[in-house]
Amino acid sequence: MRNTCCGVLLLAGGKSSRLGQNKALLEYGGVPMIRRIAEQCVAFPEKILSSPIDLPVEGFRRIADDTPECGPLGGIVSALRQCRSEALLVLSCDLACYRAELGDYLLSFLDSGWPAWCLRSRDGRTHYLCGIYTKAALPALEAMLAQNHLKMAESFAATGGHVLELQYTVFPDRMMANINTWQDYYTIFQPPVFAISGLHNTGKTTLCEKLIQHFSGMGYRVAGIKHDGHSFEPDVPGTDSWRLRKAGANPVMVYNREILAYNEKNVYRADQLIEAALQNANLVLLEGFKDSRWPKAEILMEGEPSVSREPMALISDWGWEGGLPHYTRNDVEGIARMIQETLHLVPPSGEHDEFGKDKRGNDGN
Repeated sequence: MRNTCCGVLLLAGGKSSRLGQNKALLEYGGVPMIRRIAEQCVAFPEKILSSPIDLPVEGFRRIADDTPECGPLGGIVSALRQCRSEALLVLSCDLACYRAELGDYLLSFLDSGWPAWCLRSRDGRTHYLCGIYTKAALPALEAMLAQNHLKMAESFAATGGHVLELQYTVFPDRMMANINTWQDYYTIFQPPVFAISGLHNTGKTTLCEKLIQHFSGMGYRVAGIKHDGHSFEPDVPGTDSWRLRKAGANPVMVYNREILAYNEKNVYRADQLIEAALQNANLVLLEGFKDSRWPKAEILMEGEPSVSREPMALISDWGWEGGLPHYTRNDVEGIARMIQETLHLVPPSGEHDEFGKDKRGNDGN
């Protein structure tokens, strides 16, 4: 749920000095980071942007800090002074993997009576710029600002705020990842995704099938995504679900206790599908995607030229004299090892420890 008494504040006033450019405008999948976060906040009745410049977010009212050069504390104080809402969900512009569900979780504590609350990830870091600040916290924050005590840890403590432990939720720490350096950017935005590309009828599906069996046997949760450049029929003609779709239903779902088939006609972006797949998988294998920027290996038939964008390896059963690493199609272990090294994969051991069991967090004080 989203309570009408709570708005959202995007903080984008930082200098991004370690990056050398405005981090809010860093792109992933062709979309600026701040727009990706803003798209997760569309349901809030009041949306505020704290930034000295206009940024590409729709529906947000931009405000200037009452006290410039005072960091995020100045932005939060200015927004709480000017907002109509009784509370604000505060988000920094570099929460690259933030999802609306995490905001809903924070909103579920609106009746707690706390003046402020935020999250602590499993690594022990407290994320003061992913939390809710109410107007009851404003006097304490203003006092800290007046004394030039600008550190968010001290200011949050002065409000008597509460810390919620992410380990008691289903949300992964990745949702809290910040981007302050280029190393952060490449770490976050190089998800475990690898493509097997090539022309039609070169054996892409067969190789993907063998790789999925190999990685699944190692304990990975593997998702597979195939790109089809042509129109296709996603259902078996004559089945009940096919008839429902032909009658105009969109989407159509068929499920039992163990499996779900979801069929929807829509416009899809590959990065959206990959992001959805990574909610449950720790490795995504793509079939096709020859023009994408994802790391890839290309299957070549004898006499055929390379057609893929910047392949990092070639797969064929005939000799290859180029400078790229070369594998035969039956060398599944060699190809899998190359994928592991490329993506810096760590073999999984037991249950993934990023997921908790309890939907609600504990008071961290």
